[in-house]
Amino acid sequence: MADAKYLLALFIVAIAASLVLLMIRHDRRERLKKSGLAVQLGFTPYDKNNSELEGQIVALHTATSRQRLELDHTFIRLEGEVKYLLFDLIDTTDDVSILQEGGLAVISSQLDLPRFSIFPKIIEGGRLSDWGNRFLQALIERRGGLVEMNDNPRFDERYFLIAPDPVPVLVFLDTYRLSHLSSQSYQSIEAGGRIFTYARFPFEHAGWDTEQHLREGLAQARNLYQIFQTG
Repeated sequence: MADAKYLLALFIVAIAASLVLLMIRHDRRERLKKSGLAVQLGFTPYDKNNSELEGQIVALHTATSRQRLELDHTFIRLEGEVKYLLFDLIDTTDDVSILQEGGLAVISSQLDLPRFSIFPKIIEGGRLSDWGNRFLQALIERRGGLVEMNDNPRFDERYFLIAPDPVPVLVFLDTYRLSHLSSQSYQSIEAGGRIFTYARFPFEHAGWDTEQHLREGLAQARNLYQIFQTG
């Protein structure tokens, strides 16, 4: 009987180890696939160690003084003086978790952005969406800086706007820029100074493969750069 229990325990451990190994192999294959696709799109591997750029991106995404973030899987693409940095955002505060996969940062001297964040609302799902958006709004209000956008109902229907100082942000987000932002759904934007980051939640394109998401993300980041330019 003792031998049977011992063998059963060994069997369970072996199964668990096999599952972990399969997950690691799958993760490696996915990373290699994404790396290959990034190179096909004109990106090159980027050494983020001791990078001022990493510090700027992490600062834009850090919500509290306790939070510890870092970048992983970084690739860069240059278009003239404009830099496009592809990255995964990792939270290492208590455990290691991916906050954002396939985010894009755009860096340019042609940008002079006030500090603001745009976070998507859930726009489909009826009452469940309303509950979800109320929960998100409560979390954002605890963080502070929520800007009322009642004068632009289409934007207000799709997004939360967060800004420590709303006055320059409301000046910057004029009718043209708000109209462009309101024409898309589920975008997440962090902006300030010479840099903004862009990501899109894949709810509307759940059937897309990795390449389609990367291409669409790069296209949308380019569009946002065009409308955010000050020069």
